[in-house]
Amino acid sequence: MLALGANNITGDGSISLTGVGVTQTGGTVNGTAGTILIDAQDGAVDLAGQLTTTNATGTAVQIIDGTTAVLGNVTATSGTLVLGGAGTDNLSGAVTQNAGTVLNVATLTGNTGNSITLANANDFGNVLLTSVGNVTLVDTNAVVLGASTVGGALNLTAAGAVTVNGAVTAANGLTSTGTTFDNTGGAITTAGTGITINQTGNVTIGALLTSNGGAVDIDATGAGATIALNAGINSGAGNVTLDSEGATTVAAAGDIVTTTGNVTFGGARAGTLNTSGDITTAGGDVTFNRATVLAGDVVVNTGTSSGNIAFQNTLDGTVDYAQDLTLTAGTKSILFNGAVGNIAKLGDLKINSASGGVTANSTIDANSVSISDGGGVVVRGRINAPNGFSSNGTTFDNTGAQITTTGTGITINHTGNVNITAALTSNGGSVDVDATGAGATIGLNAGINSGAGNVTLDSEGATTVAAAGDIVTTTGNVNFGGTRAGTLTTSGDVTTGGGNVTFTRAVALGTDVVVNTGAGAGNISYLSTLDGTIPDTQSLDLTAGTGSILFNGAVGSLARLKALRIHSASGGVTANSTLNALLIAIADGGVVDLNGAVTARDGFSSAGFDFDNTGAPITTTGTGINIVHTNKITLGGSLSSNGGAVNLSGGLINIDGTINAGAGNVSIASGGAVSQTAPILAAGLQLLGAGAFALANPGNNVNILAANTTNAIGYRDADDVSVGTVNGTSGIRAASVNLNVGANLEGPGTIAADLVEVAAVMVGMSNRPIFNVDGNRFRLSLTGKNAFGMSGFLDWTAGRSLPPAGNIVASGAVTIGSFTYGIADIEAATAAAATSTATLTLLENAVAAATQAEFFTGPPTLINIGLEEEISLYLRELPTLADEPSLQREERMGERLDLVYLMN
Repeated sequence: MLALGANNITGDGSISLTGVGVTQTGGTVNGTAGTILIDAQDGAVDLAGQLTTTNATGTAVQIIDGTTAVLGNVTATSGTLVLGGAGTDNLSGAVTQNAGTVLNVATLTGNTGNSITLANANDFGNVLLTSVGNVTLVDTNAVVLGASTVGGALNLTAAGAVTVNGAVTAANGLTSTGTTFDNTGGAITTAGTGITINQTGNVTIGALLTSNGGAVDIDATGAGATIALNAGINSGAGNVTLDSEGATTVAAAGDIVTTTGNVTFGGARAGTLNTSGDITTAGGDVTFNRATVLAGDVVVNTGTSSGNIAFQNTLDGTVDYAQDLTLTAGTKSILFNGAVGNIAKLGDLKINSASGGVTANSTIDANSVSISDGGGVVVRGRINAPNGFSSNGTTFDNTGAQITTTGTGITINHTGNVNITAALTSNGGSVDVDATGAGATIGLNAGINSGAGNVTLDSEGATTVAAAGDIVTTTGNVNFGGTRAGTLTTSGDVTTGGGNVTFTRAVALGTDVVVNTGAGAGNISYLSTLDGTIPDTQSLDLTAGTGSILFNGAVGSLARLKALRIHSASGGVTANSTLNALLIAIADGGVVDLNGAVTARDGFSSAGFDFDNTGAPITTTGTGINIVHTNKITLGGSLSSNGGAVNLSGGLINIDGTINAGAGNVSIASGGAVSQTAPILAAGLQLLGAGAFALANPGNNVNILAANTTNAIGYRDADDVSVGTVNGTSGIRAASVNLNVGANLEGPGTIAADLVEVAAVMVGMSNRPIFNVDGNRFRLSLTGKNAFGMSGFLDWTAGRSLPPAGNIVASGAVTIGSFTYGIADIEAATAAAATSTATLTLLENAVAAATQAEFFTGPPTLINIGLEEEISLYLRELPTLADEPSLQREERMGERLDLVYLMN
């Protein structure tokens, strides 16, 4: 044992104090400019005095080869204090300080087998230690920590700056407290325990921090104090926290890697984050609590399983569209709680996975936004992504978040329900919204405007479009239900400037709907059924310009439409199944081809080029059927108006289906031939145009016939027909007229033609028709006569020659105008009667002559008969003559004379 006591020792050269153990109770060992060596030879060291030297070497003061060491005051402001040497010269026990003592050395080095606790008001310039145990150092000034290996924990407290100038390993963790911190000169490694750097000033991490499972906590707590992460952090399973009152800056080399550890920026302090570093965890959460600015492209990856990513504050780039952000959260979630790109827009924002969900509670401005495997995606703020937006996950909801791109696509493809409640605007890019899972639905509650881009909505469950869900494109196509089985209920309008609109699945109208593809090309196709939701409530207005319209399934079979109006479709209208609406109106329909029954209670109209309803009967209820086409009309199915007017106008008309107007009129106007294989049933029939009419079906049955044409008319009727007025047309005017009437032909209308041929049972028995035709061009064939032998009465236009007797064939008498054919018989009877003295015989002969005449070839006979009153009354009451308007009575000057004229 070397006991120094309280003695003062001064040497001009080196001082060497050796013993099995060295003690000092006071005094000073002053090596002046020399070194001081204390060799305890495996004994304990207990120094309570002062060791002083001005030596500037690396061995200015050495305390070696001991067990425990309790240090007193050591002053070596230019030299090094060595605590323990290499090998057997180390200090195997704990190294501590006596209370109140101070180490003031330029450099502290050592090699100990136990802990080092130097917690007094020391001043170390540099520290380089190797210790098996824990090391606790307190420095009242700045300290530089050189290459050190600590088997336990290294705890460093400094009143000034802490600088790491060599690799530091502290198996059980490192803690640094002071003003500033900078480890640019050396990496710090711990073995499963934490690294804590808590400074009041700026912190610079310039070399790698590796904790191998321990937490890494870096704080800059003073006002404006910053953190600069210029090198990586690898914590293993340990959490990583960076928090500063001033800005935290992460360089591109400042990547953070954990296995399951969480990473948090800005937990409690106000400092913002400027980062270029990537973050990789294998399940740990990553949280950005303060405003974050990307200085470079950044990747945050929490792995394939658990590990949430949350931006709790704003997120920006430094230069618009220059910094990309790529996020992978595996089965966990991603949160954007503040505005993204509001100050400086991000480059590409890419989410590779976040099946736990993606939520954006504020606006996003980025060059592009893509979300893959995003789980439930909820966006609550407007999104501007000029180069495209895509989202893939389970559910989707953009309530309050308009999404806008510039000429690039918007794709929302989710397995669950998709709810679009704010506008989608692509400015020329396509918009594709899909709900692909079983029963997954789409709710379009806001508009889509794609410019020239196509729009597709497709779901396995129902798609519902609200009244606010209008779709507008310029030339883009719109497709509902391309590949999936979901039905569509829509209240939204669709407008394109030439794009096609296709409804692939069953459609129900929720309210009145307008589909308009513009004045140019743009087809509209309903490939499945089309219904209302409440019968007779929803209307559909379609405009296809030069495009076509197709109904491939039944329309209104489950819930009848209120009105189906087609304003234009010059490329054609085709219905391959039934149409059922209160009102159906087709304007400018091109070729209209109806292949299923049409029911339109309040009226049907069609205008276009060709018309064909083969196999498609059209029925209205007391309302009109108007078919006005410029080319060919083929009525392959019946028209039934139940009292409503039927109007046909075309270039060529084939009537192959029954027209039944009931009490209504039928009007046919044609520039070409009109033929029929099926009958016309109506109150009145009007024939107009330049076409030839060949209406020879024996089942025709109309009450009144009127025509004004420049061609031939051939008409056959099963019953009585009157020539009269129909729809403002009076009489019949044509190049030629051929009438074949199954019963009587009546007036009062005029038949004017170059050639007239009439076949009937009788003519003019109730109301005489007028004929305006040259007699040589008139043919009359009557097959019946009344009980008094009359076959007909008709009038002749003045100035026209009467027909020769051979042109009239009748079984009874015929009166034409003021001429009565068969006058010779009447004249003979009258002459015989003139010699008769018996009034009754005269009367009988006159009546017999009138009723037996077959033809009259001269002027009418004036029979002056002076009769007793009772004979005159008898004459007037005869069934035939009394009913004839041609019978007139005159009384002259009291004489009882009856004048009987056979005339009009």
